[in-house]
Amino acid sequence: MSRQNIAVGAAANDGTGDTLRAAGNKINANFVEIYQKLGGDSNTLSGQLSVAADGLLFEGTTTDSNETILKVRDPDSDRTIFLPNASGEVVLDSNSQTLKNKVLESTRANAFQFDDASRDHQYIMASGELTADRTISLPVLTTNDTFVFRDATQTLSNKTLDSATLNDATLAGQLQDINGSNLIQVTATASSVNDLGIANAATGSAPQITTKGSDTNVSLSIQPKGTGSVINKKVAISSNTQTAGGAVSATAGYIIFNSGSAVAATLANGTETGEMKVLTNKGAGIATITIPAFGPGSTVALDQNDGVTLIWDAAKWQIVGEFGATVA
Repeated sequence: MSRQNIAVGAAANDGTGDTLRAAGNKINANFVEIYQKLGGDSNTLSGQLSVAADGLLFEGTTTDSNETILKVRDPDSDRTIFLPNASGEVVLDSNSQTLKNKVLESTRANAFQFDDASRDHQYIMASGELTADRTISLPVLTTNDTFVFRDATQTLSNKTLDSATLNDATLAGQLQDINGSNLIQVTATASSVNDLGIANAATGSAPQITTKGSDTNVSLSIQPKGTGSVINKKVAISSNTQTAGGAVSATAGYIIFNSGSAVAATLANGTETGEMKVLTNKGAGIATITIPAFGPGSTVALDQNDGVTLIWDAAKWQIVGEFGATVA
């Protein structure tokens, strides 16, 4: 029903206004409609809804001292709030509720924001530009867990890496094979400065295991367990061919003299106990090697096709085998 106005005439007592009875009927009809709109009937105003000083007051099903007041914050411009065309409960920011059938739209360009614990900073989750829809599947967790991030320092457990590239990785403990058995065990040395290098090779060349580090001379130690041995198909030592006199190579294990005339060479002291030198003469010229620290003498002379094997005993070179060598 539309609101009924009481006709008051153009002037007092001009006979054109509503009678007192007609005016009273209109007043009564207007109040009946107000009562009914406020949830009551035509005679009783509802006790469930009333207007408070700063909002609408809802009594609820039970009439008691507890009410719900619907208020609005003081707006700084015109605002419009739309209620959805559906039945359901209002979602509140501090209430524990279950959200259903919701689509979250970003609060900023391509990103969502989440407050931290103190609510003074935000986590901002941003997405890149997709070429198609993508699905991110979360694993079935059996306990609480934490997301893994690229730049955060975290420990990964129970992970399998497929086609992984490791850059400057740190390995502690052991590296296992696919059956869970130890393959390589890594032992850290406090304040270490020397380490191992491994390099692959192109066709026709051999891969390398080398020593590296800050020391000038770094040996490579291969230590079998207990009385175990280092086993290989065959062993080849590095060689150096010397066609003139001078110092014998300190790094080559096998020295081949090859000159048509006499050669005068010098062999320096060894650097590791057990270090070995194999000297042979391939050329027609005799090779005379002066050895300052030499157990049997001071020189060894090798004619063509002669040879001698020496070992360093920590103080002197000693002969462990020879063919045609002349010691003096």
